[in-house]
Amino acid sequence: MDFATFLVAAIIAIIFFSIIFVSYRNHKKGKNSCACSGGCSGCKGGCEFNKQ
Repeated sequence: MDFATFLVAAIIAIIFFSIIFVSYRNHKKGKNSCACSGGCSGCKGGCEFNKQ
């Protein structure tokens, strides 16, 4: 594996793990990843805990 291939693979891995980390951190803080913009009818119940 040459350096350019390794560099691209490392960048992709960093981006992937960053997305996972941010998602996990938001989940622990109680933030919802539902992208329904407040109209939870399109989320199939994913926003249900925010209505309480």
